[in-house]
Amino acid sequence: MPRLRTKHKFKPDQTVVCWRTIGVSSSIVPEGVIRKGTKLRGNHPWVREFPVHFIDADTPDDEWPNEFAGLVEPPPHESHVNVLDRLPADELVRCVNSITVGLGGGLGFEKGKLYPKTRAAEMLERFPDCFEEVRNDGE
Repeated sequence: MPRLRTKHKFKPDQTVVCWRTIGVSSSIVPEGVIRKGTKLRGNHPWVREFPVHFIDADTPDDEWPNEFAGLVEPPPHESHVNVLDRLPADELVRCVNSITVGLGGGLGFEKGKLYPKTRAAEMLERFPDCFEEVRNDGE
């Protein structure tokens, strides 16, 4: 049975250019990427391995293949943003004196801001004079 030679897309001495950035195995390319605009010879192993990503280097820029051809509109998805309900006033406290506890200011409460009573529970016990109840009218 005669052996068939693989026909290559480019001539060995032809200069070609990668028309889109592609990710490849780091065993083939140390960085794992062949960048758009990389010029190589037609006999380079990367060109032989991935010929569809290369074109003749003399191809004018406006004739390069469209990188986005064949992409489809992504399916619609639900929002991943959760809008929290406002807590009723009786579950909030207002900080009247700024508090920072711990090294580097790890736990802090800023003067004038509202906080859920559950989050401020420990500080309410330790520093009751630094907080005030919030009335139903927001005051």
